[in-house]
Amino acid sequence: MFRKLVSTHVKLSKFKSKNYPSVGEPAPNFSTVAVVDQRIVNIKLTDYRGSYLVLFFYPRDFDSSCSSEIISFHENVENFQKIGCKIAACSTDSEYCHLAWIRSLRSENGLGKFDFPLFADPVHIISKLYGVYQEEQGFNLRLQMFV
Repeated sequence: MFRKLVSTHVKLSKFKSKNYPSVGEPAPNFSTVAVVDQRIVNIKLTDYRGSYLVLFFYPRDFDSSCSSEIISFHENVENFQKIGCKIAACSTDSEYCHLAWIRSLRSENGLGKFDFPLFADPVHIISKLYGVYQEEQGFNLRLQMFV
C-alpha cells in the first residue's frame, strides 16, 4: 500500500458497501491484467508509485455514458499529466471485452485510440477492495478515486 487515498468523487456513505477505503487510509494494493495500447499487460498499483492517480470505476464496456466518460478523460489527459497525475479505468469486464470495445468505432459506443489503461476485474477483486462493486446489479458504481 504505497499511497494514501486522497479523495473520492462522491460521498460513499450513502452506498451499501462498508468496505471502501477512507480518505487518508492507504489505498488497497492490487495486481491485474489491463489493456494498454491495445496490448494485454500485467499491471499493479505500485507501478504508479511517484505519481498521483485518478482511478475511475465504471459499470460496463459498450455503455454510451461509460464511453463518453472515458473519451472525456482521454481528451483531458494532457492536463492531468501537467500536474503529475495519471489516469486508469476499471470495470468488471474482461481484458478481451476491453479490447473489443477499444477496437469498436466511437459511433457504435466504442472507444478507439486513447491514452490510459483499462483494468480488467472480471472476478471483482479490485472492485470489492475499493467497495464499488454492487452485487445486486453485477457491476461497479461509477466512481472516481484520487490516489
